[in-house]
Amino acid sequence: DKLAAVTDYVQELAYQLDVSAGGAQSSMTERWLAPGYLRQDNARADGKISVYCDGKTGWAASTTTHSSAALLGVQLKQVQSDLFRILFPLLLSDRTPGRKVNALDDRTVEISDGAGQIVRVVFDPGAGLLNSVLYDMPTANGLVSVIDTYSDYRDVGGLKLPFKDTTTVAGQKYQEVTTRNIDRKSTRLNSSHLGI
Repeated sequence: DKLAAVTDYVQELAYQLDVSAGGAQSSMTERWLAPGYLRQDNARADGKISVYCDGKTGWAASTTTHSSAALLGVQLKQVQSDLFRILFPLLLSDRTPGRKVNALDDRTVEISDGAGQIVRVVFDPGAGLLNSVLYDMPTANGLVSVIDTYSDYRDVGGLKLPFKDTTTVAGQKYQEVTTRNIDRKSTRLNSSHLGI
């Protein structure tokens, strides 16, 4: 019920790419609004990129190129994958029409939907907390396997949320994402907060 009560959030994230992936740093403000709206504002050394998606369509805008365009193809699929993996609705997939939830073993649950999204969620049997999420990410060169491993759990309004995500891509460490702040207690977001 505490998960179901979360209908929006704003979180600030810090990204550190692994040295093997270039070692760059960036930050992102991510806004999510139930049932399926997502806006990500990325600040990188070369400029800012903003992305919005409502689950079916979206747009991206860049200060580097001073341009904006509709999300299409691989870019749209990547953001749709991000939206599918938002933790609050993902962990409530058994309550979401059109999603299938299948226990693979005593630690692993596979979640899928009619649009072809599939993730495997692995829990820590001792703590009962989410340990990792495994999925295939669409890229211009085809699907690549990704594992997000969660740690540094902290209490946020009665929920234990991970503040660190270590991402492995195709078997190699790719980045670490640290949550600087997450606000899920604010006045309910609306479309104006998402900039649409």
